[in-house]
Amino acid sequence: VGNDANELFVGRVRELGQLGRALEAARAGSGSTVLVAGDAGIGKTRLAAELATRAVDAGFEVLTGRSIDLIRVDLPYQPFVEALRPLGALARPDELAAGSQLVVFEQAIALLTDRAATAPVLLVLEDLHWADASTLDLVVFLAHNLDDKRIVQLVSYRADEPSSAER
Repeated sequence: VGNDANELFVGRVRELGQLGRALEAARAGSGSTVLVAGDAGIGKTRLAAELATRAVDAGFEVLTGRSIDLIRVDLPYQPFVEALRPLGALARPDELAAGSQLVVFEQAIALLTDRAATAPVLLVLEDLHWADASTLDLVVFLAHNLDDKRIVQLVSYRADEPSSAER
């Protein structure tokens, strides 16, 4: 998530304050998941970019991944693969192996926790309305396992966009 230094951020003061408090809590060891939802064009990506800039300024590592709008093609964990690439490869599960999804979940939390030991982490996952079920399951898994971690997971979602599964 980038930000043009010459571009001013206007509005969303309340929301940015809430997100800033989530960063402060994560720095203190109390992680969380934040959902930024709304219709197309309301500024979800811009809000995430502003938070990412502030997080970097506060010493956070920012990791970003996006879901891609593909028709009839699932890319399991695609935004996580993109976001976690700097930390190491996230193994793709063998769909036939029992428990393989849990292995991926545990690997993702381990990669994030290891990095958060050095610097708090802001994990930005954009466009989750296009994500496959495996990706959404991992988002939920992380949401339930960040309470004692220096990690904020920020997820953006467009309520007015049909998911890939609905097409």
